Amino acid sequence: MESFWPANLIESDRDPIPPVTFLKEQGILLSKQTKNLLVGEVRLIDPTFFNILDSEQDKNFWYQFNLYSSVINYRYDLFKICYSVASYYPVEFVLPLALLMQVRKGLEVREGGLKEIKFHTDKGPSIQVVSQEDLNEVLREILNAKLTISAVRAILEEAQAGSSRYDMDDLT
Repeated sequence: MESFWPANLIESDRDPIPPVTFLKEQGILLSKQTKNLLVGEVRLIDPTFFNILDSEQDKNFWYQFNLYSSVINYRYDLFKICYSVASYYPVEFVLPLALLMQVRKGLEVREGGLKEIKFHTDKGPSIQVVSQEDLNEVLREILNAKLTISAVRAILEEAQAGSSRYDMDDLT
């Protein structure tokens, strides 16, 4: 049987590292830092489920970054990213408004100023980045934002309480 696929099909001129890789790395590092009580879970999502499509969005990869504790079976949606199937950049971070404002303030004090901030009524506030360097800068600001740190600490405290095993005899 003759293949009609091009001989150079698996060769790519795209950036060698997909943006989702950086999210997964941070998720693993959170897991190590919290001794697996909390993980940074990265999930490929179907944008139709979230009603976040426009005419071009159905051709994008969408990922959701969650803070997840299996001990208490709790998942906290921190942010989403999307980027085109055709090109890794630009990457759009979609995040809650309160988190966006904290990230924006952090970016204002950094050299180079603000990234392009977009507000979408159909999918929420977002930040668009055009390079791996910008992606890492925004990701750093999200993970260091007060809202993120508060959520991590609260979930971690609940997980620690949930992981404690009490024998009923110890209570009497």
